[in-house]
Amino acid sequence: MSRTKVRGTVIIDNPTFGGVGAIQIPVGTTVQRDAGFGADGATPSTTFHKGMLRYNSTDDQFEGYDGSQWAQIAGGGGGSTSMAVQKFNGNGSTVTYNLAPTDPTVPLASASTLMVDINGLMQDEGTGKAFTINLVSSPQTLTFSEAPVTGDVITIRHLGEISNSVSTVNSSAFGSGFGGVVDTVNDKLLMLDASANTVYSINIGNVAGDSLPAQSGQNGKYLTTDGTGLSWVTVTHPTELPAQTSQTGKFLTTDGTNVSWATVDTLPSQSGQAGEFLTTDGTAASWAVVDALPSQSGQAGEFLQTDGTTATWEALDVSPNEGSYVIVTTTHSAVLGTRLLCDTTSAAFTVTLPTTGLVAGEAISMTDGVGNCATNNVTVNGGTNNIISTAGTSGTTLLIDDDGAVVTLIWSGTAWRAIV
Repeated sequence: MSRTKVRGTVIIDNPTFGGVGAIQIPVGTTVQRDAGFGADGATPSTTFHKGMLRYNSTDDQFEGYDGSQWAQIAGGGGGSTSMAVQKFNGNGSTVTYNLAPTDPTVPLASASTLMVDINGLMQDEGTGKAFTINLVSSPQTLTFSEAPVTGDVITIRHLGEISNSVSTVNSSAFGSGFGGVVDTVNDKLLMLDASANTVYSINIGNVAGDSLPAQSGQNGKYLTTDGTGLSWVTVTHPTELPAQTSQTGKFLTTDGTNVSWATVDTLPSQSGQAGEFLTTDGTAASWAVVDALPSQSGQAGEFLQTDGTTATWEALDVSPNEGSYVIVTTTHSAVLGTRLLCDTTSAAFTVTLPTTGLVAGEAISMTDGVGNCATNNVTVNGGTNNIISTAGTSGTTLLIDDDGAVVTLIWSGTAWRAIV
């Protein structure tokens, strides 16, 4: 049947075409798709049938009808390619399209292996985005959120044609050299292992770490973690300065919890305070006069003492050396530990005993040195203290009226005891 045209004829029973040439299949544009004749070969059909094959000159690819839609036949049109491509035409109602992997025996492992565009504009995959992929259905499908309108050209490129083997790995598998900035934890990265012909899908959460909590309304706060999650916290650290308004000249201090401004205690005026020293009563500081020593001129052998208000120089009363006497010829104030030689040649006189600084056992000795006490007596005055004689009499005075008399007075702790 060389160069014979046959229309509407159904050939059955697996015909065989010999020769070394080629079979010419129908070629036409998308709008020229023709259903041909029915299965009986007698009546034109208005319905496409599974298995129909043609070359689409609009898309420059082989296409076939799978029972619900026309789809590209892998490898068709434009010579060889490094990725499988499917093309569809929108009709304003169809939202779901069947996917045809490069190797029909190996289904798609991840939606990340697909690139989808409509009229050259790339589309995003995911819930709430342009389309979603159903990897568990058979066949696997792509469903648009809205049906592409009539005239839209849908192109699906299968990036996994190299191996179609997709593995999920932790980013640590790529070493410290793996880097980059990732914004969305739901996104994935694709990495090609050329040596193994494998495409790796890397979860961004493992690459970038935990995502930041919402920043809206968190002005001035800092990011912290409790070891599990991240959160925003208001700065309350003591290093945060309190208001500085009207705090001139003050210093910053803390009570261990809060920081505050405190006043520095200032020195009182130094004018006219020469030679004074700075002291405080626990509330305020002031200048005080340093108590000066009284003049030392002519005070050889004396000691410094104070009555609580004023310092003075005083003679040091000491007992004379053993065997020596203090010669007394007139009224005299006796000192503990002294020996008095009384000379009444000229007149009688009084010896007054000390009343302070008394020490039990200390004594004062009196002797009539010239044998004249019977004529001119010596009166011993005990002041507020009693003098007890050897006869047992007691009084605040004692009269020495015997010539050559020797009287020793010993302080007992409560009174003077006279020994004759």
